[in-house]
Amino acid sequence: MVLPESVTTMTDLLRHIGVEIDFVMLDAFTGDLRPDIEVSLNGKEIWFHPAGLKAPLRQGDAVDIALIPLGGG
Repeated sequence: MVLPESVTTMTDLLRHIGVEIDFVMLDAFTGDLRPDIEVSLNGKEIWFHPAGLKAPLRQGDAVDIALIPLGGG
């Protein structure tokens, strides 16, 4: 995926993709990741990166974004 130069962190990427697909991935007030979204960077959950969602993105990074369905009944 080719991204605009303004996308430099994981937060930027999630906002950019959210606009592209019309889906909010980050809480508008706190900036936190929604509880039903999991993100990994280069095979590691984003929370294990020291910078978290502020982790810088580099050429060749692999990002996985998954929607985790929440059950109910």
